[in-house]
Amino acid sequence: MSKQLSLDNKSALILEGGGMRGVFTAGVLDNLMDRGIQFPYVIGVSAGACCALSYMAHQRGRAKYGNIDLLEQYNYIGIGNLIFKGNIMDFDLLFHTFPEKIYPYDYEALARNSARFEIVTTSCLTGKPCYYDERQSSPRRIIDIVKASSSMPFVSPIVYVDGEPMLDGGIGDSIPLMRAMEQGYKNNMVVLTRNRGYRKPDKPSRGKHPKKCIL
Repeated sequence: MSKQLSLDNKSALILEGGGMRGVFTAGVLDNLMDRGIQFPYVIGVSAGACCALSYMAHQRGRAKYGNIDLLEQYNYIGIGNLIFKGNIMDFDLLFHTFPEKIYPYDYEALARNSARFEIVTTSCLTGKPCYYDERQSSPRRIIDIVKASSSMPFVSPIVYVDGEPMLDGGIGDSIPLMRAMEQGYKNNMVVLTRNRGYRKPDKPSRGKHPKKCIL
């Protein structure tokens, strides 16, 4: 990464998901925080949204802790969780014990951050992406939406947001670059988690008017 990164009010940070590959995103975001770089608009999907939470609250090292140290200590991913809890990941640990007790999340810092922050989920009713702008929301609502964004089909339960069933944001919009561009953000930094040269197969168009679940 260059020592100098020029940002303007049309700059956006787009964060792909990818499960445990999110540890690479955590490293990039820690580097941005070390340099005092805050994008005016951040949009994250699944693991990208989880890492973005720490970036938006300026909690350096927190995303890395959740991806590495917490996993080593609690082994929160596995078939045992799927059998006994109906989820391949221990969501109770990840979205309640972790942010409330182990490494408390700074919701006040998130609310103070003037940057826009959107989280992508996918509606189970329409199959289209939903975009939630939740910086000023209650802690419970923020966690519910990030949880929905991270709920992988078949191995994680459906999460309800405002009564609507939701799953992983990567289903509907795995790399929401077009979302950023549609809103006028032209100077975009995209953080990918796949190996260099990887290309996703083309998906059918999500249409000109995707559902926008914005607070």
